[in-house]
Amino acid sequence: MASLTNAQKLQLLGAAPLFSSLAERDLEAIASLATTRNLKAREELFHKGDDGS
Repeated sequence: MASLTNAQKLQLLGAAPLFSSLAERDLEAIASLATTRNLKAREELFHKGDDGS
């Protein structure tokens, strides 16, 4: 799967309840820092107790 465009990232972020109330410029800032990760089925992105979890 190819990486998402910034426009696609903005759309996904804006649809998420956590980010839906943010201003467009704030969403753009987050989208510019966001990266795409492709995971295999059952592959874990993070574990309980990891920094930031």
